[in-house]
Amino acid sequence: MQILAVNAGDHNNHPHNNYPHNFTFPADPGVFGPPLEAVHAYFAVSSTGRLFSSFGGIDPANVNNGTPGIFAVGELTSPFTEKAYPSVEMNTPPCSGGAVDLTDPENLVGCGSADHLISVIGVVIDAQDRLWIVGTGRPAYIFPNGSEALLPSSSGGPKLVGVDLSTDTVFTTILFSPEVALPNDSLLDDVRFDLRPNITSSGAGVAYITDASLSGQNAIVVVDLGTGDAWRRLQGNPRNLYSVPTALLRRRDDAVEAKLMAAVVDYGQTGFSDGMESDSNGLEANAVVAFDPSTGTTQTVVRDPRIGVPLLDEGGKIDEA
Repeated sequence: MQILAVNAGDHNNHPHNNYPHNFTFPADPGVFGPPLEAVHAYFAVSSTGRLFSSFGGIDPANVNNGTPGIFAVGELTSPFTEKAYPSVEMNTPPCSGGAVDLTDPENLVGCGSADHLISVIGVVIDAQDRLWIVGTGRPAYIFPNGSEALLPSSSGGPKLVGVDLSTDTVFTTILFSPEVALPNDSLLDDVRFDLRPNITSSGAGVAYITDASLSGQNAIVVVDLGTGDAWRRLQGNPRNLYSVPTALLRRRDDAVEAKLMAAVVDYGQTGFSDGMESDSNGLEANAVVAFDPSTGTTQTVVRDPRIGVPLLDEGGKIDEA
């Protein structure tokens, strides 16, 4: 195991625009396959080429503490700078500690503002060219003694926000209840969409959000985009590569859980991966790995420490073990 140090260069997501961010992450130094060309560290690209990223609140440096200029979601304005998106206001939480509610020093929690972005990891553009933002509601916090942890979320923090890119305005905000986004356990981080109008009575489609809980409560959160209803499925399964019929995930009766478990196909352990993206046979898991469903085998296509993600321990800290 080696330590990979990354200098992100000049960055607007800091009170001093010329402050060089230096991050040190544990990294696997192994390299395989064709050489990579680094284009930009952005997660979402619109049909017109606009680039968006989140600055995950699992890093305390990216948590707004009431200081202007620290934001959760940004749009690229030049090869080296970003601006808060969709607005500075949405990226400026109003609580006593910005994204952290300091009201009760013995029980610090994430800010519970429904109108602001609190600790965002996932940003995704759907087939209708709309930007969706997944807010975990759980910011990282460094205590006076130097210890660090992800704080529990509070009502209004965990949410799914849809933004119309043609007007740069929010068209929907879906708040998650404590039964859906577990305050002390959930880490909502990635989302995929099925926008077929015939799969729900609302006709607006469904979102599937991964809960990458660090305490073993990982699950899939299913969201009806028309009604805002949301529910958890397959809670507590290991971090393996699975397939499961989405029709069963969309069923609301709890009795379906047994059928879901029986319908799950387990393709093996993938390790911790911050979301997956696939074509007909591919997936990402600290490398790009091709999976052949006919044989159940995988083959590494490319491997490079630059496409890894930092590992977190159960307290939400970067694990350098």
